[in-house]
Amino acid sequence: MNYIQLYFSSIITVLIVLGILINKFEKYTPVYVKNLFHYGKTSTKSKHKLLIEVPKSWFKHFYVYSSLLSTFMLVLVVLKRVYSIVPFNSLVVDIFEFLSSSARFYNVSETSATLALFLYTLHSYRRFYETHFISIFGKNSKMNVLHYLSGFSNFSAAVFAILLETTIFSRNAKAIIASHWTDLEIIDIIASILFLWASWKQYRLGIILANLRKNEKGFIVTQGHKLPKGDWFDYVSSPHLLAEILIYIALTTILRKNGTWMYLFVWVICNQIECALLTHWWYQDTFKDMPKQRKAIIPFIY
Repeated sequence: MNYIQLYFSSIITVLIVLGILINKFEKYTPVYVKNLFHYGKTSTKSKHKLLIEVPKSWFKHFYVYSSLLSTFMLVLVVLKRVYSIVPFNSLVVDIFEFLSSSARFYNVSETSATLALFLYTLHSYRRFYETHFISIFGKNSKMNVLHYLSGFSNFSAAVFAILLETTIFSRNAKAIIASHWTDLEIIDIIASILFLWASWKQYRLGIILANLRKNEKGFIVTQGHKLPKGDWFDYVSSPHLLAEILIYIALTTILRKNGTWMYLFVWVICNQIECALLTHWWYQDTFKDMPKQRKAIIPFIY
């Protein structure tokens, strides 16, 4: 097990254990444990919080960082694959060798990894744009500092996980296999289309959420929360999280031979479902006109 797999195994375990504790026994759960999960509108109202909190608007920082890191790595990949130029090669290879922790496996073609990294970089740019120019964060919305710091770890791990099981940055010359864009299969093309469609859908859903705080002229008129309606919101409480899952299903399809990425994928699924459940229950407690047929994240099912 490499360090990225170990990291995601650890946080998945914590998420599942504490998630069960909060979902089933919340009234017996200490406030500081609740605040590891609750943030923004679902955060607890207790005045006695042991964890430092930061503005929820600092979510923007995740996508500044992710955009810079993924772009930097993508440039290195293109320089290596197209021009055989490798700036910082020794340092970059050292990082990947360290993360592999022991024997390194090369299960993913350079072509698949490059495509996945390109799409992930697009995702980072889009989320950067949304968080800076579309999303309207409540002035009093907070998240705990551990949540904030873990975000940077997760985005770093995602970028390195995409490339860890390829030969792009490797000292093992015998393992390097020639690859070309023609190596892509039909399933990779379908996955790329799913990625683009789910990204567009998530963008549209984000606009619906932002418009809840605006008037017809586009001016922000409230910091409060309203029950979102229309589009996928007619079926689930957190369709933007469902779109996120679809985005990662697409990336996972492209990286289907990448064992390290699978750990991240499981984390994303567990995390999005838990966030969706907390949001769904909050809507039910807050809005009496909440449609009874609306599910948390999977239409008609869950």
